[in-house]
Amino acid sequence: MKRDLIFVGSRQKMDMLLVCADVLDYNILGILDHQLWGQVDQINNVPVIGDERSLIDPDNQQAQAWLRDCLFFPANIWYGMQSAPGQLDLQALRQMRINILEQSGAQVCNLIFPGVHTHSLESRYSSTRLGKGIYIGEMAHVCSDGVEIGDYCVIYPTALINCGAKIGRNTIVAPQTYLHSCRIGHDCYIGLGADMRWPRATDPDTEIEIGNNCVVWVDTKINKNVPDNCILTHHGRILKKERFRT
Repeated sequence: MKRDLIFVGSRQKMDMLLVCADVLDYNILGILDHQLWGQVDQINNVPVIGDERSLIDPDNQQAQAWLRDCLFFPANIWYGMQSAPGQLDLQALRQMRINILEQSGAQVCNLIFPGVHTHSLESRYSSTRLGKGIYIGEMAHVCSDGVEIGDYCVIYPTALINCGAKIGRNTIVAPQTYLHSCRIGHDCYIGLGADMRWPRATDPDTEIEIGNNCVVWVDTKINKNVPDNCILTHHGRILKKERFRT
């Protein structure tokens, strides 16, 4: 029997998540999104069925039934940009929805495109470890040697996660990215085409470390450590993130 799946939050171009859930044979029940509930009937032919905040209301009978019977997956994704005053902060919104899933005790599944993890997880000799709430897209590659991917990470199609890459919670890895022998913190965004294959400024056998809440720009050659709350540019500069006041 197909398991019912509910998406928490939404995003533009939800196709990649919907297609993955469909080919994994989930029954997509709907979307919980407080910003759209009562305003929009459906997204990509999937109905908007409620407010995700209802999941932490113990008196909401419908939400409690969903928590008992359904699987969940966080659907909104941020793109590494900082929000200016008055703009919607997509990173904070995703973190809020993840916190709701954690507080409610929801059963959170992974969406891993069929075939992606064949060599990484099916063998008893693999040392790769995956958390929950992870999306890994079509034609991505995850090595079987010492890779760790934390809860709620997003690995876009065509990304390559090679041996020894350890990625923290809720980090987004864009397409055509190559990562290996590194430690990446929580709540990071690694931009399109970022690459660790280039010669490193330090000992080539030393792991590169990228801190928490960091952004790596598009097409960046990653050859140095990045402290918490910083941006690594494609010119190799490290910039401190601005902190907007609202």
